Amino acid sequence: MRNLKFGVQTFLGAAALIVPLCAQAHVSLDNKEVRAGSTVKFVLVVPHGCAGSPTIALKVALPPELAEIKPQPKPGWLLTSKVEEKRVAAADAEIDAHGGHGAEIREITWSEGKLDDAHYDEFVFRAKVRDSIPASEIFVPVVQQCESGTQRWIEVPQSDRTASELKYPAPSVKIRPGP
Repeated sequence: MRNLKFGVQTFLGAAALIVPLCAQAHVSLDNKEVRAGSTVKFVLVVPHGCAGSPTIALKVALPPELAEIKPQPKPGWLLTSKVEEKRVAAADAEIDAHGGHGAEIREITWSEGKLDDAHYDEFVFRAKVRDSIPASEIFVPVVQQCESGTQRWIEVPQSDRTASELKYPAPSVKIRPGP
């Protein structure tokens, strides 16, 4: 009887540790909260592959609340980005930190690498959070391509749901008002 009780306690203790890990088993941002108007190092954490298959590419769609984006190259991975031209009138032109008016990166892709399912890794980019944004939280959709399969971490909660209720939630970060 004593061994049975010990076995049940051990099982329940292990289950208590595993359940939170399952809930966190998706691509997420290491940043939990950022300040509007600040330049931030965003860290995307990839905790696993797709059902045992290694990750071979990560595609990140960047929301309009982020500007002046600079992805960090990753050894062993090909870094590409899609750029969108800003279309603003000369009088309304927003000058970035380097004095330019030109293009904005809207998508980052790390590809041609390999992250085994048993390992985790981090993918980094820097961006400025715009000064005045209406959102209290922003979402950064990510598509994780694996040798066998794809995980689309792109779901954004609607007003009647929270991110924790979604099966494939997009990574998110809360925004605090700027200084």
